[in-house]
Amino acid sequence: MSASTIGISSRFVTVAMRLMMLVLCLALVVPATAQAPGAGERELRDRLQRVYRAWAGAMRDRNLDAWQSSSTQALQNEVRNQIVSQKLPYPRALFESPLMAPQVSRLRFVRARQVGDEAQLVYFGRFDAGLIEEGKRPPENLLVIWFGREQGGWAVGRIQMLDLDPMPEVRAKMRRFDYSFLDEPGFVVDGVLPKVAKLAPRPDFIGKVFAISFNESTEVMINGVSDHSFGATRAAQLVLGGFKRGENTVSVKVSPLAEGQEPADTLDDNAPYVIRLYLMPDDPSKQFPVIVWRYESEDGTAPSEPIEATFVIDDKVIEQRYRRPDSAR
Repeated sequence: MSASTIGISSRFVTVAMRLMMLVLCLALVVPATAQAPGAGERELRDRLQRVYRAWAGAMRDRNLDAWQSSSTQALQNEVRNQIVSQKLPYPRALFESPLMAPQVSRLRFVRARQVGDEAQLVYFGRFDAGLIEEGKRPPENLLVIWFGREQGGWAVGRIQMLDLDPMPEVRAKMRRFDYSFLDEPGFVVDGVLPKVAKLAPRPDFIGKVFAISFNESTEVMINGVSDHSFGATRAAQLVLGGFKRGENTVSVKVSPLAEGQEPADTLDDNAPYVIRLYLMPDDPSKQFPVIVWRYESEDGTAPSEPIEATFVIDDKVIEQRYRRPDSAR
């Protein structure tokens, strides 16, 4: 279950809804006409829809108890960690996000799947998660709702909202009832539930990790709490638990890309390897990000051995947030 989130930060509107979002795919072929679900699939669909509607209702009504009872523990911990790591109030910030749970009643039902304690509902159509400008018609996109079974009952685990604008050929296939796009590993229900993250501490400072790792897979661990993976990509991620005043730790481990994995942006696949940790501003109108640790070799290559390092955030570092980035370096 791995990219934005319902009920996460008003400061960084992330549709991390692993909170709310992850990735994409391609492959197989199905008939060009819709097929009615069998009795078993209909029963599973109806059961999971009831769970999702309870979850969506809890979001709408700002009912924390109902939201927790209809969310997996993994989702609860992830949402809480994302919120507190941005120094926002939990649980209040959960219900202050402009994001909302999409309604499924008018969407085309695509499929319901279950393997063991993991299940999935997939829909296609026009839906709004609170990000569409008033008066504008939502585009046709893909909605994937994942569930986990805990203590005998189903709960929402994460919601993927896939923007098909960059993939018009996929949207065209979906319109023709060709759902082969859903047969890639990122959408396959395998019965393996995500690990439940431990609760991150409330940070002294907001942190982000930025990586350029196009030709290798990189694992970064910060303060033994915030675990990050990068591969064939350029990306920035929030540091769960942020940074603390004083000594902080970082570890970096590099390995080959998985078989068949290629850089998503081929124009930049020769970009130098970079890892940077940023101390983020509490008030972006008055402060600037500060690099507190980095790995950037002269030849632009990744480290050949694992890295274990420490860095200190003291008054001198904190003061740099009030300087422009060019003078902070």
